[in-house]
Amino acid sequence: MNDHATKQAIVSAFAGFAGKPLAEAATALFESLGYKSEKRIALKPNTAETFAATFAKDRPLNLDQALLPDWQSADFLFQLTDDEVRAAAGGAQQFLFESKGKWNGATMESCLFFAIALKKPHYTRTELSGITRAVNRLFPMPALLLFRHGETLTLAVINRRLHKRDETRDVLEKVTLIKDIRFANPHRAHVEILFDLSFGALREAHDLSNFVALHAAWQKTLDIQALNKRFFLEVRNWFSWARLHARFPEGATKDADARDSEALNVSKTILNQCNTIFAMRTFDETGKDFLSNYISLKHATKLPTLQERQAVFFGRGSSCENPVMIRLNDRQDFLRLFRPAEPQQPAGAPERAGATGEANTPSPPSTLP
Repeated sequence: MNDHATKQAIVSAFAGFAGKPLAEAATALFESLGYKSEKRIALKPNTAETFAATFAKDRPLNLDQALLPDWQSADFLFQLTDDEVRAAAGGAQQFLFESKGKWNGATMESCLFFAIALKKPHYTRTELSGITRAVNRLFPMPALLLFRHGETLTLAVINRRLHKRDETRDVLEKVTLIKDIRFANPHRAHVEILFDLSFGALREAHDLSNFVALHAAWQKTLDIQALNKRFFLEVRNWFSWARLHARFPEGATKDADARDSEALNVSKTILNQCNTIFAMRTFDETGKDFLSNYISLKHATKLPTLQERQAVFFGRGSSCENPVMIRLNDRQDFLRLFRPAEPQQPAGAPERAGATGEANTPSPPSTLP
């Protein structure tokens, strides 16, 4: 399956959460990422009480962290072991995967996948991280949790290592969340991140020889510093591309030799958008507190009430002195109107100069629809 097909499979799997039982839809989502197993336990009934009776008999469950009264359902999706990982690799002879033993100070021989439905539509990062920690303390291997709350999903991954003085115990470290994924209309960034977590993408980017390496690859992919580094690399690459292909109208800045200074004009285009906030709907208290420093507390408290594709806009890119509410373009609607007037140029064709008053800066060929 190529990259485009995998992303389409992820979007299709998200659509299943609208009508399918959570366990079925969650299993389909993980299968679209390349993680599939028949090693399953059906919890009947799939309640918090059944979960606790099944998995917390010999281990203490932190009830304050677990928030069991908020659980509508809990499903054990599957256990991923060596056999399933090798099967996902398609039987490639050169792919060696061995979970036995200790690797980089950790011992992991499998991974567990759970889906939990919560009562309230919105939960803070602290609350979801607490549930993730409480559940992972019950198992000697990592447990990935997919939460459904309201019309959104959150995927939780926790890092763990062996205790430095007692190797029979694990130390639970940082919890990483992919939070508030709208399954009815997933954001492109969420689809891209989940694609990067797919087995095929991780296998191309990392040496997956054991579960410790697989878990480390998940953590590295979700690491905020790595995501920031990737973002700025993509901006740099786009700048280099735009400097060669952008065409500006008459009256644009010229250099000393009276030639169009494309690098300067592209820089101005980018810098004019810096220090500009597009604050979209959010329910996370940490996010609202952060944004209140830029768009005021009054506007930050209104963010949970924003509708789909609405945003509070403020900064250098705006001509208004105060934050204003705007509605963002729908990409498909935009392309439907834009493409007839601006047909996609075939590879190698000369670029057409932009209309008076705006730069003609087409997207790189690899990202054109």
